[in-house]
Amino acid sequence: TTATESLGTVKYVVHAPTPSRARTTIMIDPRGPRQGHQLSRLLAALADDREGFRQQVVERFAIGMTLAVLLNWEALKYRTLYRTLLFLPYAVPGFISILVFKGLFNQNFGEINAILDAIFGIRPAWFADPLLAKIMLVIVNVWLGYPYIMILCAGLLKAIPADLYEAAQLDRASPWRSLTRITLPLLMPNLIVVLVLAAIRAVQVFDEVFVLTGGGPGSATTFIVQFIYQTGFAEQIHLYGLAAAASLALAAFLVVLTLAQLRLTHANEAGQKQR
Repeated sequence: TTATESLGTVKYVVHAPTPSRARTTIMIDPRGPRQGHQLSRLLAALADDREGFRQQVVERFAIGMTLAVLLNWEALKYRTLYRTLLFLPYAVPGFISILVFKGLFNQNFGEINAILDAIFGIRPAWFADPLLAKIMLVIVNVWLGYPYIMILCAGLLKAIPADLYEAAQLDRASPWRSLTRITLPLLMPNLIVVLVLAAIRAVQVFDEVFVLTGGGPGSATTFIVQFIYQTGFAEQIHLYGLAAAASLALAAFLVVLTLAQLRLTHANEAGQKQR
C-alpha cells in the first residue's frame, strides 16, 4: 500500500508493503507555490539591486571625483597627508572594515547610535528596519568604494596639461570656472569609462550584505549575488537551476558592461591618436 501527503511543494510518500516494514520517501514537486515564491524573490532582488546599483555608482563617483579634484588643487595645504588618509579605506581589507562597521551600527553599543542618542535622543534599529538597512549598506559600500574612483580620477587629472590652468590663472578665472571649462570637458570621455568600471564593481556586492545583514531584514537587502548564494547553497532546498539561471543573467550583464568599457577605451585611444 502507498499513502501520499502533499505539503506545499514537498510530497511525503509512505510505502508499507507490510505493517512492520514501512518506509518514507520524500519527493520534491517542481510545481506549486514555491516556484512562484522564488520568482517573486528574484524579481525583488533585481529591483533592490537596481536601486542599490544606482545609489552606489552615483555616490561613489560623486565623492571620489570631488575628493580627487580637491587633492589636485595646488593651494590646498597638507595634500599628501589628506591623500594618505583618504586612501586608507582601500588599503584596509574590506572584510575587516565591514566588521568594524557592524560594531559601529550596533543598536545598543554602537558608536553611531551613541552619538545620535546624545544629539537627537534616538537609537535607530539599523539591522531591523528595511530602509535603514539599505542606507547602512550604501554607507558601507561608498566607504569601501570611493578610494577606487578617487585614484582613477586623480590619475586622469594628472594627464591634463598644467599650462591650461596657468593660462586660466592669468585670465583671473575662478576655481569653479576652471573646473567647468577645463577639467570636466577634458575628463568627460574618460569619466564614462570610470562610470562603467564603478558599475561593474557595484553589481558584484556580496561581502557587505553577507556580513552585515545576511540579506535581511526579510529580503530587503537581498541583491542578485546574495539571492544566487541563498537559492543555490544556503537554503534547505537547493534550487540549483534557478541559481544557475540568475548567475548566467548576471554574467551576461557583466559581459555587456565589460564590452562597453572596452569599446569606450578603444574610442578614447583612437581620439587621442587623432589629436
